[in-house]
Parts: sequence; C-alpha cells; structure tokens
Amino acid sequence: MKKLKPTLREKSYYLVIDTGKGKDSFELIDKAIMDYIGKLGYAKASPKLIETGKKTIISVDRKYVNNIKAALLIVGLKCMGVSGTLKKA
Repeated sequence: MKKLKPTLREKSYYLVIDTGKGKDSFELIDKAIMDYIGKLGYAKASPKLIETGKKTIISVDRKYVNNIKAALLIVGLKCMGVSGTLKKA
C-alpha cells in the first residue's frame, strides 16, 4: 500500500493527561468523550489512546481538541498539555 501524500493525511494533536492508573482511565475517557460529543463526533475526532506509565496520551484530530478537553474536564481529568508531535508530548 502506498503512503498518503502529506496534504491528504489527517492532522492530529496529542493530548497528555495525568490519570495515575491506565485501564480504568481508558474506559472513563472513552465514556466521557462519547457522552459529550456523541457517536458522530467521536468518529470525526478519531481519538486513539496511548498509555505511557502514569500518563495517558490521546491522539485527536486537530479540529476537535477543544471538544475533547471539555469532555475530560466534565469527568474531572485535566489536560496537562497539547503537542503536535508524539516525541514532544
């Protein structure tokens, strides 16, 4: 399969969240996003969860960063930072 041109790829940002424990937080984050923006918004935002120790990183489409941050605030999780690359996150 050929690689997509850079102009055709979806641009994504990485949100860093301090959750403490991993497995319970994945379910909590998924449910919070689904409740706040619904199924269609979830599909458009296309969140992908990455676990790294005590922090959780979510890859999100750049247009939906504010919606995801708002959904996390409702649950009580705070976004520690937003980055354009996974290395800097």
